[in-house]
Amino acid sequence: MLLMVFMQSCKYQNGSNIKITPLTVLTKTDTFTSNNMTSIDRTEYYLVDGNMNDTSTLYKKIDDFIKTKEHTNHVQFSVYNMEFIKITSQLTVEKINANPYILEKGLMLGYPQIVTYMWINGRFGGVIKYKDGKVIN
Repeated sequence: MLLMVFMQSCKYQNGSNIKITPLTVLTKTDTFTSNNMTSIDRTEYYLVDGNMNDTSTLYKKIDDFIKTKEHTNHVQFSVYNMEFIKITSQLTVEKINANPYILEKGLMLGYPQIVTYMWINGRFGGVIKYKDGKVIN
């Protein structure tokens, strides 16, 4: 219940019909060790709702969200990703809260990823855009 209250309070709207909701229940932090070097990676997921037809506006709204969010965490991780996923009838905040594994299963089944922002060793590493489950840049 507390998680739902937190998630509802963190919804982000920035002047359009685009809503971005953090899915904190899905945040993953993984640690890997190889050749005596430790890598700590983190992925955060966000559900995006609203008009997806105007992709340039959609990408701008997500980019604005990235700029307004405090990103001091990314310097602590070897790889830090922010994944933005389109809300669907099969993929809603309620369904994810009930079954957090639905997103991983859904991504394998082609749920629509929109964009991934990456930081590597504290530096911005780039953006990957998707369309129909395929990378477009």
